[in-house]
Amino acid sequence: MWILFTFAAAISRTLTNIFGKFGLKSSNEYISAIFLHIFKAILILPLVLILGIPVLTTNFWISNLAFLFLTPLSSILFMKALKDSPLSVSQPMMAFNPIFTALLNHFFKREPIDTSGWLGIILISLGLYLINFKISMLKKSIFEPLKYLLKDKGAQAMLGVAFIWSLSAHFGKMRIEGSNLVFSIFISGLIGVLSTASIFILKKRNSSKIERIKIKNVKGLSLIGFANFLDSVSSNLALQYGPVPYASAIKRSGIVLSVLAGKYIFKEDLNWLKLFSILIIFVGIVLIIL
Repeated sequence: MWILFTFAAAISRTLTNIFGKFGLKSSNEYISAIFLHIFKAILILPLVLILGIPVLTTNFWISNLAFLFLTPLSSILFMKALKDSPLSVSQPMMAFNPIFTALLNHFFKREPIDTSGWLGIILISLGLYLINFKISMLKKSIFEPLKYLLKDKGAQAMLGVAFIWSLSAHFGKMRIEGSNLVFSIFISGLIGVLSTASIFILKKRNSSKIERIKIKNVKGLSLIGFANFLDSVSSNLALQYGPVPYASAIKRSGIVLSVLAGKYIFKEDLNWLKLFSILIIFVGIVLIIL
């Protein structure tokens, strides 16, 4: 059963990326980021009312304090990445997420990185190097392919998301331990909506424009939130009932699915070298997680 939840998470994440690309054609990253979380709060609320509020420990409050800053930042950067870059450029940057997680665990929890972990880091680095590789780039510098990738605004934003999500994984575990799974998902959505909306209000956008965008695009924006809700629920169920390394590895197949969606839905360029690079990155992710 956990395998089905994991594949559902990968598909849901891909759908979030697809709906996000469509929604951002007629909206902005701030409004889209608000809708990214809204269904987590609304759809889980009936369960919270039925089950009641659990006993909340110190871990719950500490983690939510961190999420007040991490959630809006990662949400806006995520939407900015979808808006500024093709999926074939932005999504591979999520391969840095397990690298950041492994390095953070190494330095703060003293968990050693084994041979397969280092090999995975090397393969991910190689895949990211090759993904935009052209022979002509070597005339400038051997590092030019990486410089070219990191110059892309969407890639930069998604790199930030990958790092923030590494931190969020630690605090997310704390929040569940300090409450329960259902209440944690509800609070995640509530914090996401309120914190992102607060930043949006501070940007002092034109009020008539905001209202027009919400009415015109509410259906498309809602699809972003619903897909993200499915991702959140299925991910948590997969991690709760299945082996964490295997569940995490299968979910990362969403990177490959998102790149293929970019090719066949948004008509992005995807040559054999890019596809080969994505496969190398995926193998590297599996080695790190396993």
